[in-house]
Amino acid sequence: RQMCIRDSDKSDDCSEASRRRHDMDRKFHRDHQNTSAAQSDADLNEDFFDIDDTNDIMNGLDVDWNNMNEFEFVDDPSLYDPAVLSARSMDRPFFRATFDPNDDDSIRRHYIEREDAEWVGPSNGPKCGSFPAVDRTLAPEMAANTWCAGYGDHFKLRVGPSYEKYGKKDHSRESLYSVVAMDILRSDHPKNNIAAKMRLPKVDMEVNSEYVTPIMVVNFQIPLHSPSLLGGKDLNGPCLQMVTTMILKEKYARQWDNLDKALPAIRQLEEYMKRAPEEKDDGNKNTYRWRWKLIGLSHTGVPWALKRFNGKPALITHDGRMHRGPGYIEMDINVADWCMTARRALYLSLSTVPERIISLAHVIEAREDEHMPEQTLCCMNLNRLEFIHDKNWEQKEAYIAQGNGKLLDGEKLFGPGPDPW
Repeated sequence: RQMCIRDSDKSDDCSEASRRRHDMDRKFHRDHQNTSAAQSDADLNEDFFDIDDTNDIMNGLDVDWNNMNEFEFVDDPSLYDPAVLSARSMDRPFFRATFDPNDDDSIRRHYIEREDAEWVGPSNGPKCGSFPAVDRTLAPEMAANTWCAGYGDHFKLRVGPSYEKYGKKDHSRESLYSVVAMDILRSDHPKNNIAAKMRLPKVDMEVNSEYVTPIMVVNFQIPLHSPSLLGGKDLNGPCLQMVTTMILKEKYARQWDNLDKALPAIRQLEEYMKRAPEEKDDGNKNTYRWRWKLIGLSHTGVPWALKRFNGKPALITHDGRMHRGPGYIEMDINVADWCMTARRALYLSLSTVPERIISLAHVIEAREDEHMPEQTLCCMNLNRLEFIHDKNWEQKEAYIAQGNGKLLDGEKLFGPGPDPW
């Protein structure tokens, strides 16, 4: 056993008892470097832990360890090392068998890929996760036609104080939620509140909140038809729907147990989920409703028309609808409701998706110092999805067939007709 008292022999505040213990500790380790742990305990006896004043040990430290605000969650840098990530593959029994409720790959395996995983929702509904994921790795290292949970620190987000004045951004912490499942649909009409029609994983965790849920679903709807140059919006036309299911990491869920001392992003998410669903869509940019942001980052370039938007956040405003259900919240984003310039640019870039390595993130925008720094809600990597394009989409069956099971028929699964927007 070893007691580590940092710089205690140099501190004027260190008590005489602490000095004696420190000197004894140094002498002991000099004389007994090769002694077993059992022999060390016997030699030390009880004198080593003979502390008269329970606070005395703290006097030898040059920091205030009682200030719990000094502690924060920090990602292990090795998580971003491709060699380490490869070693953590599912081929190793330890990582297959051990459930870590804060590790992206472990969460996915436990709730989605495990043979005895439990599900909730309509018994006749499809399970989420028809497009299998690969273990988390850096986007450029991925194979084509794959996706995985992403890295929150790849995105630079707002930090305070006084962001409006200084405009400072820095790398985010890891994401609050882990993306565990993805489904891509080719639909004649958008299917909204799709989580109510699917079976979602049964999560063994509760959040001490009336508004925030352990599961979040994002239903991103991309129109397949070209925007009309005459203006107007067809919100119920043919589209691709990328449906992602996320689960809150347990260490962040526990922060709701003491919300006053939680991370700024946790308090911001609580406020957003409390206020945004109840606010009217009246065009008021100061509402919480207008704080959801989508960030798309292409690692392999973008068409010229999108260059200035690459890696930049896009506010979800009129195009967003939120739905609440048992244990989940869903955000539906209908790109057909974007402005003409954005719709046109995205449509022109759709044909280049098979060539792109893309990272996506969702963020709740912070506008007050008390809610900064921002932190990614969730993020994911997509690598060259060859079946996502605008060619011959009118030939529905042939278009779906090229996905080799990774592209679903929205009408066969959920019925004909548009859901109300």
